[in-house]
Amino acid sequence: MSTPNTHTVLITSAQAAEALGFSEYTLRLSRTTGKLAGVQAPPFLKVGRSVRYKQADLFEWLAQFDTFTNTAQAEMAAMSAA
Repeated sequence: MSTPNTHTVLITSAQAAEALGFSEYTLRLSRTTGKLAGVQAPPFLKVGRSVRYKQADLFEWLAQFDTFTNTAQAEMAAMSAA
């Protein structure tokens, strides 16, 4: 079993939901379905009966999404992906 390094920041499900912009219920549901926002849900830890997320894992999960400066860019990206 691997142990987290001393700099690993663990956050609660409520904090993770707020950081990701989802409701706690949606995040909890993603742990069952394995999907969040149409992609694989971020990994989580069970610490006893509690659920925790590594803050670094959440940042990495968010990094997979494209960023845009305006909606026109997002629409162009969506059209080119289709």
